[in-house]
Amino acid sequence: MRDHDTARDATAVVLIHGYLAFWPRASWSRFAPLRRWLEAERCAVHTIWQPPTGDLEARGRAVAARLGELRAERIILVGHSMGGLAARLVAAQRDPDRRITDVVTLGAPHLGTVVAEWLASGACPEGWMCRRLDLGGLRSLRPAEITAFNAATPDRPDVRYRAIAGARPPRSLRRRWCRIAQMLQRYEGDNDGFVSVRSASWGPDPMRVGADHLGLIGLKPLPGDFPDPRVPRHFVRLRELLRRALAHRGDAARTTAAAVRATTVPPAATSATSAGRGERRRPIRRRGS
Repeated sequence: MRDHDTARDATAVVLIHGYLAFWPRASWSRFAPLRRWLEAERCAVHTIWQPPTGDLEARGRAVAARLGELRAERIILVGHSMGGLAARLVAAQRDPDRRITDVVTLGAPHLGTVVAEWLASGACPEGWMCRRLDLGGLRSLRPAEITAFNAATPDRPDVRYRAIAGARPPRSLRRRWCRIAQMLQRYEGDNDGFVSVRSASWGPDPMRVGADHLGLIGLKPLPGDFPDPRVPRHFVRLRELLRRALAHRGDAARTTAAAVRATTVPPAATSATSAGRGERRRPIRRRGS
């Protein structure tokens, strides 16, 4: 949400939360410095609520409905975890006006994650809360489901996709996350405790940073833990991605202006063209010739 939604903004940056994020604004609370910088760049920043444990279709509907209320001329989507998949879905299937120009994902399981299977099956005792509250989200994150999702959701050629993947040594994580990260390490390699680097990489030149899954947005891994003061440093890299996306505003405006000029016939050209349609003018003879 945003305090001044009534004004029409040239660019809106929309933050899309991930799985189990019941309080979206709290999920993005560490983004306050980036929010202030974006607003100084004359961008509106919005936080969108989705069903915290819903499947991708439910999330896509919620995001598309909120985007339909925005009056921005162009939209940049920033999605964490499952929110990154929802961003891709909306950009590909639910953006009829083609206002979405950029999708930035943070730790999104673009190839799925076996952790979702473990949590849903009961293989991980830590997943008891997920199993009680889940409304289809875990199923949507399984590798087989994501394979079908990717086939049905191709990237748009007119949208720029950028991804940031996190990775931390499993033993550097807290007890519960450490066990899951160690299991995931054996199956998929380096990971952030929930999503592997390979799965979180998408688009050209994905970035890898030293952060766990929640640390990608600067949050605590577990209640009572303190956020790693080194984690927010990768916000500088995220800011650089957003800066590049915003730099295309001028390019788009110049392209549009050039297209308008190309389709507009100057008055002089119009007169010359009209004259050419009539009788051929006789050459003017100079005096004495």
